[in-house]
Amino acid sequence: MKTYYNKSISETLKELKTSNQGLTDQEANERLITNGENCLQAKKKTNYFVKFMAQFKDIMVLILICAAIISLIFAVIEKSSSELIDAIIIFAIVIINATLGFTQELRAENALESLRKMSQPYSTVIRNGEEKKVKTSELVVGDIVILEAGDVVPADLLLLESASLKCEEASLTGESLPVEKTAGLVLPDKTNLGDRKNMCFSSTTVVYGRGVGVVVATGHDAEMGKIASMLSQEKKEVTPLQKSLAKLGEIITFIVLGIAIVIFLVDILFTSQGWVDSFLTAVAIAVAAIPESLPAVVTIILSIGVTKLAKKNTIIKKLHAVETLGCCQVICSDKTGTITQNKMTIREVYINNTTYSDNLDVTNADNLKLIKCMNLCNDVKKQKDLYLGDPTEVALVQYAEKFKLSKRTLESQNKRVGEIPFDSVRKLMTTVNKEESELVQYTKGAVDELLQLCTHILDNGNVRKITLKDIQAIKDKNEEMGKKALRVLAYATKILPNDVLINSHVESQLISEKDLVFIGLSGMIDPPRDEVYDALIKCREAGMKAVMITGDHKNTAYAIAKELGMVKSEKEVVNGSYLDKFTDKELIKEINKYSVFTRVSPEHKVRIVKALQANGKVVAMTGDGVNDAPSIKSANIGIGMGNTGTEVTKDVADMILTDDNFATIVLAVEEGRKIFGNIQKTIQFFVSKIMPIIEITSLNHPGVEVFSTLTEAQLRNRLEPSKGIFI
Repeated sequence: MKTYYNKSISETLKELKTSNQGLTDQEANERLITNGENCLQAKKKTNYFVKFMAQFKDIMVLILICAAIISLIFAVIEKSSSELIDAIIIFAIVIINATLGFTQELRAENALESLRKMSQPYSTVIRNGEEKKVKTSELVVGDIVILEAGDVVPADLLLLESASLKCEEASLTGESLPVEKTAGLVLPDKTNLGDRKNMCFSSTTVVYGRGVGVVVATGHDAEMGKIASMLSQEKKEVTPLQKSLAKLGEIITFIVLGIAIVIFLVDILFTSQGWVDSFLTAVAIAVAAIPESLPAVVTIILSIGVTKLAKKNTIIKKLHAVETLGCCQVICSDKTGTITQNKMTIREVYINNTTYSDNLDVTNADNLKLIKCMNLCNDVKKQKDLYLGDPTEVALVQYAEKFKLSKRTLESQNKRVGEIPFDSVRKLMTTVNKEESELVQYTKGAVDELLQLCTHILDNGNVRKITLKDIQAIKDKNEEMGKKALRVLAYATKILPNDVLINSHVESQLISEKDLVFIGLSGMIDPPRDEVYDALIKCREAGMKAVMITGDHKNTAYAIAKELGMVKSEKEVVNGSYLDKFTDKELIKEINKYSVFTRVSPEHKVRIVKALQANGKVVAMTGDGVNDAPSIKSANIGIGMGNTGTEVTKDVADMILTDDNFATIVLAVEEGRKIFGNIQKTIQFFVSKIMPIIEITSLNHPGVEVFSTLTEAQLRNRLEPSKGIFI
């Protein structure tokens, strides 16, 4: 597969036979005919009748059908109403089970349809040297696409131009924050998907800035299309109960047929009965030995479990998922929103050589100045209880609200009269606000960039020159916060002369990001949910291993995992690019060494799940993004997020968490284990019922007296199929 993130713009344009002026309409039409439309082609659907008949392949179902047919024959021959009722009941059980399975398969088909709906109908392109709107489905490789804030990226693009461009890629890569994009980069080979900052990917969203890119992949060749292909190829893992019931069915069939044949032969050889009567006797005993009500009872137990789990924020889509929960050994969980709150939160504030958390005294003038800079140099809007804007800036607003200082109030008292928006080159944002009779400039941004622009520092109410000692202390604090995986921002200010105010506005060219006064630092992170701590303790006590699989950076994931006790050292954390060095066989051997996987692609997630399964583990996989869907489908039990999850993820999942909470998974597993235990006892009970039937047979047929010489316990040990299967 061709890659373009590791090529220059000129090299890419030459290879794709296009230019900054775009393709002509004729070239685009020719490529459209050759390569097909830019959409995910629907897989040819299986006929509904074929799908329904496929539900009868299970051996237990086939046994029940045979039992029903034989009961029906007996009902006709003997004119027995009880046999007729038995036949009707068995047929009803078979039809109900088949209908449930058929319905579940139809729901699963919605996954690809949901993916197709994620694209927008029209895109802005340059064709014949002019801007025009074209159907997204008609985009071709070589088209030049223009992106604006709010656009859904229509295809995979290599960026030709970018201006403060940020894309929300969580659904594809798992990255918890919008990713800054930069045109002109040439990245190393095998760069992780989440680190390809010179590209924008199909079905992700532009949240800030603008850009221009050349289409390098469409439809199924795009990264999102690859996921769709994986979804159609990945087969759903059979649950442990389904495997056990299949094995049980085989054993029961073998035993029952064996006994029926022996009885038939004994009747023919040692009694005066005719072969018809002997056959009917053998069949009657075989039918009586088959536990035809077992599937119905198992279904009832699972249904009761579904009802109980619904009260615990867990929606079960497939009945057998309840049982799989009960024997789950590894829970592979996404980090953002499941283990963490999916909400950036300020953990530390550094000002005047002192570190604060939520104990900042805002009556202090210096501290208040920091809060003002956080909120006034900030573009977040609040509508009722909803925050609109960058998650980092939302965290700044929410931090001020802890001290009963609202952004709206601060802005009304300090009106913005000028600004220089953030861009990825400067890594700074500046605003000018009118505070009473003064014009105050506030600047926030990356620590290294902003510190170079500071000549003074705020020191307990005084402004003095910044010293080398001050700079070193700030750098040390920045490094300390970085080791805790905190996202660090620096803040500065200065007073502007009033004569720069023109018609109640300050032009950007009159604002200088120099000679600033350093205020302080803030460190933020998406923190773990409070209830996850106890949930992970329960996991360990129950013999389950919790594994974190995330698109985030190694330092961030390690900090969260270490805080939660999921890992003891960095040796248990591995990057997605490192996984590429392992063959599948090597990964199976190495997989148990790791508890945290970072910067992973959808392919990595599937490999991780399969490697764990190859080690004999029953694996649960959670996630919310499109990138999680293939691994959720391949896991023993797939768990989707009800609030933040995409429709694609919900469609392929076996169960959905309505509160997106890791702790809920643990509660569901506890309930699943109770249900699993009940199913074990039920199966053992039904199998034990075969014994009295064999005992009765031995009284009338001397040729099988050998069975009556065994104790019931000895006989059960020979015949009980659950022995060694259910542990």
